[in-house]
Amino acid sequence: MPYHTNEELIALTDGHVERAGARAALAEIGATVEGRPIRAVTLAGPGRAPDPARPQALVAANIHGNEVIASEVALAIQELAVEAAPGGPAAALLEAADLSVVAAVNLDARAGAAAALAAGSLRGVSRRQNAHGVDLNRNFPVPSNARDVWYPLAGTSIRRLPWYRGPAPLSEPEARALVGLADRLRPAAAINLHSVGRFFLYPYCCSRDVPAHVADFRAMGEAFTAAQPRARYRVRQCRSWYAVLGDLDDWLYDAHGTLSVTVELSRPLAGVGASPLRLVRPLSWSNPRSPEPTIENTAAACLAALAVGVRRPHPGPLSGSAQKG
Repeated sequence: MPYHTNEELIALTDGHVERAGARAALAEIGATVEGRPIRAVTLAGPGRAPDPARPQALVAANIHGNEVIASEVALAIQELAVEAAPGGPAAALLEAADLSVVAAVNLDARAGAAAALAAGSLRGVSRRQNAHGVDLNRNFPVPSNARDVWYPLAGTSIRRLPWYRGPAPLSEPEARALVGLADRLRPAAAINLHSVGRFFLYPYCCSRDVPAHVADFRAMGEAFTAAQPRARYRVRQCRSWYAVLGDLDDWLYDAHGTLSVTVELSRPLAGVGASPLRLVRPLSWSNPRSPEPTIENTAAACLAALAVGVRRPHPGPLSGSAQKG
């Protein structure tokens, strides 16, 4: 199965909505810097229409534009939810909750990377930031327990670096679009799809503090790994890998009590293969040569994790320090 361009992603999503009929709702939640609509599909279980009174689950992908594999897994999750086969991967989740999927957030940066991958090339433009040069996963408000670090990877004020956090939290339209959706849904559980590392990461990214709901996060991780047919990912707290300030998971957990986790897809350099020349081609670092093995190993597993998360008691807002405004 090849990668999909932005245009193909839009067409596939339209097809999913048409097939699901009254079970689906499609919304434009905002637009990118360059004006591309950011779309969310909400799907209910068989025989139901989306209902905001039900528990909500959220999947967001391609916050970093070069991590195209993330949107491919999101599309596969969306497809499984549309099929809603009895006893299938989405059945347990859709029995308990509605599912919203934002298959691609950073469509501006994704455009060049996805077009190159769809053409079978690893030479395309590979930018993680949005069109303003901002790393969107450093642009969300931080909880009050955040602990700053010296290294730029955590988020930096230096504009020329790829981890530039922007002039202020929520300065970017893509980040505001996700916050607006989350404020409306108040999801009980969420998964943010990134690449690479083969990790299942839970808050906090901004602090070594152990989250109050660590048992719930770990239960989600256990459900995820149990549903993986091949290589099982490691479950760990994000900060134990590396620090991130302005991360979406931390904001969702703090602002809404969402059991929000990041799945770092695939293994590093999975796209390199036998050619050492691919080491200098950035797309090969984040994207496997074929998306299919990663999809088969993670899409159903994400649904299993969310099914556990939405059934846990929803704590509601925690400190509230990361609330918008």
